[in-house]
Amino acid sequence: MRENQAMQSASSPSIRLLLTAVFLLFILGLSGCETASKPETAADCAKTDWAREGARRVAAGTPMQRGWEQTRGPECAARGWPADRAAFEQAWANGLGAYCQPRNGFALGRGDRRYQGICPAGWAEEFQRAYDMGRVLHQADEDRQSAASKLAQARAAADDTKKTDKEREAARRDIATHQTSRDNAAARITSLEATAAQLGWGIGR
Repeated sequence: MRENQAMQSASSPSIRLLLTAVFLLFILGLSGCETASKPETAADCAKTDWAREGARRVAAGTPMQRGWEQTRGPECAARGWPADRAAFEQAWANGLGAYCQPRNGFALGRGDRRYQGICPAGWAEEFQRAYDMGRVLHQADEDRQSAASKLAQARAAADDTKKTDKEREAARRDIATHQTSRDNAAARITSLEATAAQLGWGIGR
């Protein structure tokens, strides 16, 4: 299995760091979710960099088969034109080690991005753990922002002389509630970021 070969080649710490760096270049500079335009001539298929296409799709977290279907490959093959699926699959498998790093899983979860379950056994458990923690941190970020917004609204209402005394008193009570919610969310974020840093997953988005 190509996935097993990829796991063996990405076993050392130095290689894992290199793979992660390469992955980040792909994910920042390339989009692997779009479907390629249909080829009009055999030359369109011949000039396609199939390895690059495979690297793009795995960097975007797209399963191998689905990624291949998003390229010109199936259309090229159907017309008898050049379509190097082997190069595509090899590049996809080679990029799996970078994608499946826990640090990337954490970043994906915190960024509220989808994970399509492409990491094989041996990598999947820790990746999923990191991804789930990132998702929890993302929700804590959302909670903090929501509470901060409501807090600002409550403060404005409490100072609004156009409102009745009863409305302003209710707003003052809301201030305490939203401030507590904001502070609790901030505390969760601090704790989760500290845990992620200890595990070597980083704290950035």
